[in-house]
Formats: sequence, structure tokens, C-alpha cells
Amino acid sequence: MILHFFFDYMRSSFQESISYELVAKDRLAIGDALKRVSLGYFQKNSTGTILNSITTGLNLLENMGIRMIDNFVGGYLNFLVDYPG
Repeated sequence: MILHFFFDYMRSSFQESISYELVAKDRLAIGDALKRVSLGYFQKNSTGTILNSITTGLNLLENMGIRMIDNFVGGYLNFLVDYPG
């Protein structure tokens, strides 16, 4: 039981930082890509709409990334800790 709590703590502390770091790199990459877009694109499309799409998409990716890491790592750790063999 103590190992279970320890692994849950370690998983929680690592999964959030990994997900945040990955999404931060994506945000920087999107910003670099938008620097190269012609200004006519921003006249045709609202910058608020562009920012909302990027922010919503990355936020969804960030939250799903945390859940996926949680399920993946948690499943393996539970198997290792609870396996009677």
C-alpha cells in the first residue's frame, strides 16, 4: 500500500511537468510558424479566432496528455504492484 501511494505521488509530479513542457514546445513552434505567415492571412481571419483555436486545441491536448500518461503509467504500476507472481 505504501508503494502504491509513493508511485501515485511520483506519477502525479512527473506527468504534469511532462505534459506542460510538451505543450510549451508546441506553443513556441506555432508562434514561430505564425511569424512566417503573410499579413494578408490576418486580414482575412480574425486574430481572436486564430488565438482561440490555438489556445483551445493546445489546452485540450495538454489535458488529454496528462490523462493518457496517467492511464498508461498508472496501469503498468498497478500491474507491477498488484501482480501476485
